[in-house]
Amino acid sequence: MWTMRDEFDLEEDGQTTPALMTLEALLGQGLDALPRDVRRALERDHYPEALKLANAHYAEKGAEDLNAALIYAILLVGRQLCEEALGVLRRALTHHAQNVSLQLSQVEALIVKGEFEAANALLDALGSVSTAEPRHRAFMGDMYLDMGAEDQAMDCYRQAVEQGVQAVDVSFRLGHLLFDREEFNEAAHYFGIAARLAGDNAMVWEMAATAYFEAGRVEDAAYAFKRVLQEDPENTSAWLYLGLCHQVLEDFEDAVDAFEEYVSLETESAVGWSQLGQSYLMLGRSEAALRAFEEAVNRAGDDVSMLNGATMAAYQSGDAEVAERWARRALEVGPENMEAQYNLGVLLLERRRVEEARLVLEQLVDQGPEDRGSALGALAVAEVIDGQRSAAFEHIAEAQRHKVDAEWLGAFAEEILKIEGGEPARVFLEGALSEDERWPAVRAMLSYVCAALAGESEIAGEQAAAFVDAVMASPGVVPMMWDFESWEAVAMRLKGASKQVFSKMLSVLEGRREIAAVADKIRG
Repeated sequence: MWTMRDEFDLEEDGQTTPALMTLEALLGQGLDALPRDVRRALERDHYPEALKLANAHYAEKGAEDLNAALIYAILLVGRQLCEEALGVLRRALTHHAQNVSLQLSQVEALIVKGEFEAANALLDALGSVSTAEPRHRAFMGDMYLDMGAEDQAMDCYRQAVEQGVQAVDVSFRLGHLLFDREEFNEAAHYFGIAARLAGDNAMVWEMAATAYFEAGRVEDAAYAFKRVLQEDPENTSAWLYLGLCHQVLEDFEDAVDAFEEYVSLETESAVGWSQLGQSYLMLGRSEAALRAFEEAVNRAGDDVSMLNGATMAAYQSGDAEVAERWARRALEVGPENMEAQYNLGVLLLERRRVEEARLVLEQLVDQGPEDRGSALGALAVAEVIDGQRSAAFEHIAEAQRHKVDAEWLGAFAEEILKIEGGEPARVFLEGALSEDERWPAVRAMLSYVCAALAGESEIAGEQAAAFVDAVMASPGVVPMMWDFESWEAVAMRLKGASKQVFSKMLSVLEGRREIAAVADKIRG
């Protein structure tokens, strides 16, 4: 539930809002304890009238009446009449000794007077008082915060929340303090509490969503951003971050939906168009991805990351010539950009311009790229095609030590098969190592093709059995994203039953057949 901040719209009144916050915290029944005439005056922002009426009630009832004394003292502090307020509070304490609310009102008066040492000493003493209620703990947190004592403030806010205080602003302030310290996981916890109490308040949900995202709690962040958008459907930041959440969760269809909404509201956002392009790429919608990256480049100018995105989109769409133009443009903008160098090297390799590819990839390897494994894998393939067998095997071995993408191992084996034949390719595959969980099944299938082409029927049978075992051991690897097109062309050389076995293996990896339905036929 909301506190008095939500009950009254008093942001323009410099006296009324703080006074109401204090009244809400220190009166046993909150604002319901206010006399009707005082409350009406405050609701109308007539602070002087409210103070005059509170004075009259205090004069009538005296210091013996706890509420009358407390209300009058709090309103006096609101006018910075702190000495008068402290006098009222001292007299009330002679009748209500050790009353926590009266002492906390003294703390506020001391702070307003600038007597921080005395205020801090009184607060510290109150910290061990067993009669302090959750609302008191929250107010103590506010007082510590006013004096810049954030650690003590956070301790008080934590106690208040743990003891069951049901106020959005307490959890929200604690969340903010933690967020500013980059303690995102705990900040997310308290922002989450605040958001659930706040109901449909978009601002509170957005802070919770941001904290969840920073803490890596991406599913919670996505839910919270959706709550923001229920109340504020044109919140562009929420659409952007919702799209990022879906990307992390690999919900790329939902990511596309979110980014499309974002760019419809922020049409000039290069970042939005770029993220939309990335999501299209992950869905295999390369033409749409290329259009999105073109929009991003048109708005950002020559941004190398967006040019790299356009390169990949053009490559995936099957237009290597256009992809090469994008890659060269990226290198013009960022000649040291290693992703652009890698893309150009791979494209040249794809176009069988092997010597050019090798030179680009050698330069890349010399620079020590972050993904050294992939750079070495591509270089090894270029070298084996270029007839540099010794260097190729040296680099493919080093690539494996750097956790090369398993697809480069498959590409290397394919070139060995074309140049040297099935047996050397199979021998290479048997020793090729990758942590990619797909690799055991893929390696077995490729080894089967190599053995069958080499006329090694017994070994081919062993590899067929190994394929079945690998898929059954890791059923989650299928269907898999892997480009087997060139291997399909190689397998066209298979004859009779061998060709049928390969076809069944491929249908399993691509998710068109269940392994259980074809296992016996693959094993033969």
